[in-house]
Amino acid sequence: MKEAEISHFHIVSEIMVNAGKCLMNDYMVDGPSCSTPRKRAFNIPTMACIEDLRTPAFEGLLKSFREAGLGRQANGKVNNHQECMHPFSPSAPEILSGQLRKELEQQNLQ
Repeated sequence: MKEAEISHFHIVSEIMVNAGKCLMNDYMVDGPSCSTPRKRAFNIPTMACIEDLRTPAFEGLLKSFREAGLGRQANGKVNNHQECMHPFSPSAPEILSGQLRKELEQQNLQ
């Protein structure tokens, strides 16, 4: 039992030494360098890039959904496979907004 404790102590101390080296050497980004700090260049995204990240308006999403014919087969019937978990799929009604859900239900009734 004593040998296991000694072995464990040596392994733990080795891990602590390696962790200390790693923290001191690899993560010492803002340590004193005895020189005037330089201005860092930041990669700021453009307004166009930020605008591309926006979610399209509801009308645009609905239009693209209708144009793509998602959820319908070639014969016009609704595809209700469980593996289809597209957020606009009729098999995932808990994800849909109220208005879109109503429109999909109306399409299913036709």
